[in-house]
Amino acid sequence: MRLGAFCLMLLALAGAGKACAQQTGTYSVDNPDDIRHLCHAVDGQVLNDKGIAFIREPGRIGQFPPPGRNYRVYEDIFHSMAGVIPGDTPEMIKAKMQAFWLRDRAKLKCQMLGFSITGGNILKLAVEKNSHLVLGDVTRRWNLDLNLVDPADGETLLDYVDRELIRATGNGMETVLRRHQAQIIKYGAKRAREL
Repeated sequence: MRLGAFCLMLLALAGAGKACAQQTGTYSVDNPDDIRHLCHAVDGQVLNDKGIAFIREPGRIGQFPPPGRNYRVYEDIFHSMAGVIPGDTPEMIKAKMQAFWLRDRAKLKCQMLGFSITGGNILKLAVEKNSHLVLGDVTRRWNLDLNLVDPADGETLLDYVDRELIRATGNGMETVLRRHQAQIIKYGAKRAREL
């Protein structure tokens, strides 16, 4: 089933659209509603056991997560877009995610309130919203190429982090951004002028 009108309405409400995760089927990078849903999921990063998300595991579909279990809606959407299926090994998932990312990363543009780059790449949203779980999956689990020059601002992810670091010097975000900078450099991020 596709996103219904009810789900689209929920997407507009302060993160409540994450409740729609169970009501959706296959996600497509070519569907603007699915991209919007992914952007909101990255912004929210993790859904917890407060009854916001439903489980999609066989035999438990539609149930609330048990106490203490986090549910990563963004992961479910990324996997669906990449063609990951139940039973895929971690190596298969990584290969599918890398192929999907190289093919479709330029389509993953986010336009949402509170994001400083209109139509900016989803990884810049993850940095801006301090979505450390998303960045961890992108780097450590999937080892995605981080060197897209984003048409929205002409910068790579590392250029963007560098610019944000200048703005954050002396405040609490400086430490967070330095941690993100070190992490993405470790996994191959480059500046546009280095490509």
